[in-house]
Amino acid sequence: MRCTFVLEPMIVIFFGEFIEPRDAEVMETLELGDNWCLKIQVLSLCGLGALSEDGQDSKMVMGGLMRLLFGGNDRVVSSCELQPPRSVELRMNQELSTLHFEALCSSLQCAQSIQTLIMGLTTDTGEQRVSVHWWKWLAYGLFSSGARSRSSFDDIRLTSIRRMSAEDMEGFCAVLAAEHPEEYLCGTPRGQVQERTAILTINAAVRWHFNAHGQLVIETLSMPWSSACVTLFSDGGSSEWVNAIVPGFGRCQVRRDDLVFDEDGGGDACTPGLISLTIEFDKFEDSVSDGLPQFIEAVGAFLKALTIADATIELDVNEIIQCCPELQTLSLCGGTVDMQIDLSGYRANNLPVPIFNCYWPSLNTFTRELYDMDKIACVG
Repeated sequence: MRCTFVLEPMIVIFFGEFIEPRDAEVMETLELGDNWCLKIQVLSLCGLGALSEDGQDSKMVMGGLMRLLFGGNDRVVSSCELQPPRSVELRMNQELSTLHFEALCSSLQCAQSIQTLIMGLTTDTGEQRVSVHWWKWLAYGLFSSGARSRSSFDDIRLTSIRRMSAEDMEGFCAVLAAEHPEEYLCGTPRGQVQERTAILTINAAVRWHFNAHGQLVIETLSMPWSSACVTLFSDGGSSEWVNAIVPGFGRCQVRRDDLVFDEDGGGDACTPGLISLTIEFDKFEDSVSDGLPQFIEAVGAFLKALTIADATIELDVNEIIQCCPELQTLSLCGGTVDMQIDLSGYRANNLPVPIFNCYWPSLNTFTRELYDMDKIACVG
């Protein structure tokens, strides 16, 4: 009898209070080594706040972590890359800087090899302006047409949400509706050249430092790896430096001579795109959820499964279903009862979904409604 041992990836759960440059270097060494593969399963980004004063180190740490998490076409494919798509959980709080959050979202919109993304958004800064800005970047990184065509996510779970206001959703929806979302996000003028993707070559110079007013601070870093899926925007066509969204770094400027243009358009993901979404509000702290109807209306068209938990506003089941024409499963949790409506039978047989007249938060009304099984395909 002969035994065969298969070396599985090392699973890392990182809860460090502080993230230092050395941490990213260690993970990079493990992940790219000849004999070991590293898969980060849970990563707390709270510790990045300690690096906020040391700009360039902070930027390199964030860029390196995002590259490890979400991949890059410059990496050598190892046996680990043959593993089934996996899930990653990110945890953050209000100490995460705006620049770090933009860098995170710039990686999400072209992430590879991750099927399920769990994001703990315990990020109520108390400033509406900051909240609006974060939701704009979430729209770009997770729900824009570019993100849904490029990233490998098909299941996104946003948890511990403390703020999803109507004002937040105005900005969120504006990004999704924008014909040129990068220019809208960064407040730059319309370019003479259409947005396009490119590969940034190894050791390219990157201008990354913009002040609070969006003005460039002339400071460059040398990126020690190449980067695919760089999106160019507000491009006049002839300048030495070009505006770009660089995965893991966010808004930057790069030299035109350091770009290799991607003829196939950036390499769309081999997945059906986002089809399952969970929205879970913070159950321990007061949360704002009056923007939830706008959110569902904006993203519902492509969803097949939707879970909403601990919302602080009354939800209309019929309006949700109307906003989600492909929806097969709707779950509402956190009230007096948790319920799941199975619509797959109606969808499979191309039948209209009946109108639901029950007031679900009332246990008595809900119990009476269970007797009329013709109105519900399945409640669990």
